[in-house]
Amino acid sequence: MRISKWAKISVVIGMVALLGASWYFFHFNASKKTEIRNVVLISMDTTRADALSCYGFKYKTTPNIDALANEGILFENTYSPISLTMPAHSTMLTGMIPPAHGVHDNMSYQLPASNETLAEILKKEGFVTGGIISSFVLDSQFALDQGFDYYNDDFTDPRSPLGFNERLGGETAQCAMQWLEEHQDEKMFMFIHFYDPHRSYNPPDPYKTMFYGSPPPEPNSLEHLQAHYAGELAYTDHCIGRVIDTLKKLEVYDSTLIIVTGDHGEMFYQHGEVTHGYFIYQGNVRVPLVIKVPGQPEPLRIKNTVGIVDIVPTICSLLNIETPLKFQGQDISPYFVPDGPVDLKRHIYCESLAATKYKGNSLLGIVNDQYKYIQTTRPELYDIVEDPMESINLVSEEPHRARLLQDRLKQILEETVVADGLDNKTELDNETLAKLESLGYVSGDVVEDFAFDQSKTDPKDLIEYHSDTSKTMGFLIGGEYEKAREKCLKMIADQPDLYKPYFNLAGIANVEGDTEGSIKYLKQAIVLEPENATLHAYLSDIYYSQKKYELAITHLNKSIEIDSEQYKVHGKLATVYYDLEDYQNSFKHLQESLLIKPDQPAALNKLA
Repeated sequence: MRISKWAKISVVIGMVALLGASWYFFHFNASKKTEIRNVVLISMDTTRADALSCYGFKYKTTPNIDALANEGILFENTYSPISLTMPAHSTMLTGMIPPAHGVHDNMSYQLPASNETLAEILKKEGFVTGGIISSFVLDSQFALDQGFDYYNDDFTDPRSPLGFNERLGGETAQCAMQWLEEHQDEKMFMFIHFYDPHRSYNPPDPYKTMFYGSPPPEPNSLEHLQAHYAGELAYTDHCIGRVIDTLKKLEVYDSTLIIVTGDHGEMFYQHGEVTHGYFIYQGNVRVPLVIKVPGQPEPLRIKNTVGIVDIVPTICSLLNIETPLKFQGQDISPYFVPDGPVDLKRHIYCESLAATKYKGNSLLGIVNDQYKYIQTTRPELYDIVEDPMESINLVSEEPHRARLLQDRLKQILEETVVADGLDNKTELDNETLAKLESLGYVSGDVVEDFAFDQSKTDPKDLIEYHSDTSKTMGFLIGGEYEKAREKCLKMIADQPDLYKPYFNLAGIANVEGDTEGSIKYLKQAIVLEPENATLHAYLSDIYYSQKKYELAITHLNKSIEIDSEQYKVHGKLATVYYDLEDYQNSFKHLQESLLIKPDQPAALNKLA
């Protein structure tokens, strides 16, 4: 009966949206003098809405975006479905939420080819498509480049001390400007990703000290971090201004649909979270959305709830593109009419599966114009209008409202969760894993758990453990092995049944040349997580380095038994058998590897 009730409500909402769309096309298109010829989608990584001056921030952080908002539409309450870069951008470019597009983490995921991206949609409509990204987390190997004629993920001037993970916005802007100039006579779609606001916050001068105040903040204090973060946003805004100036110089600005948004926010210690990726509170999921539409009669500020999931269907609507795709996002262009009669009554889905890495529960949420409901071990309900800091849980006071939102959340999941058949996992080698971890992302596999199970540990009770995990990664990347060891031992004392500290201790021992210690810790990790394919593969590497080939084969075979689609593990087996002069088995595993991933030049050479 609940589904039937929601089905009826959906019909009513659809009729209201249709009336609103009719109003929009009658009142807006009739006055529109400029057709949309080009589309520019700009994504600012790690950007809280309330850190932009056009959203009320106390400092003038974003004058160029402010100017864009003054001639376009600013959505005051826009939500990301997840506070992680890769899955959030998967939503931004497909109009699908994570349960539908299949990407739930930055680690070990790729966008399945079954998804159709905005670039693919517009390419079919005759647009030349270009993408410029600024962080390795969106590298083409993770398949977000689908549909792009040009996808620039090759950094000329890498910012990371490790030399490969991110680049400054200035280089990103320069690449975008050059591409726009080269294609100015064509219909263009340009996707530009700026990574600068992501931690660590280190803006170039003069932005580093622009928001220090007097006296300047204490080094490494929260005020110091926030001042640098504001400086990163101001620098990113400057880079966006350069792109906008280029559009004006090329005389294509007036015919270009421009969307500026964020993929997720940053918590700054709210609710105990230092950065992002763990909770789904406002600081993590409320992001900016500013849209400049050619021919827009007057600027607007929209209070109604929308999501970055709505970007693709809205662009399709504005360009009159009909597609058979079933978006979870909606066309929000009916809001573009001053005093239009439409309220789309959006319920935006959000999630975090981060705590499942520590055997904790999922966070599954739904947010509307006034309330946010979070399904987990101890469910949460917040009035985000009266209580934007989400400090008062109303579940006990308003159980009926909580149940209604829980039912709506359940319906969304029933309609979207794809259980099988998605090619959404990718195998990470040690170098790729190191690159992602150096950006601050916690390795380990999430569990795609969408059941309303209240028996597991609540993520709120694991935030300190998550924080310790992040600190350990920082120590390991910085070569501070003694600090990392101390943190791992503390984590083992706190949660003795979790494998990750043992895995990290094995890595420390290996770096320090203690091979036997590394083997000991890896075996302890495997006792706790016997079905973890990665642990067996890492242990096999150590045995191989000791020329203990039979033990290496045993653990490689176990890894394959757990996950048969690991092309790199098949490649390792081929290498071990080759060293043993067992060419038949070597040949067999090379073939298996190439069946899984055909385009491997090195494997083809070995096979030859």
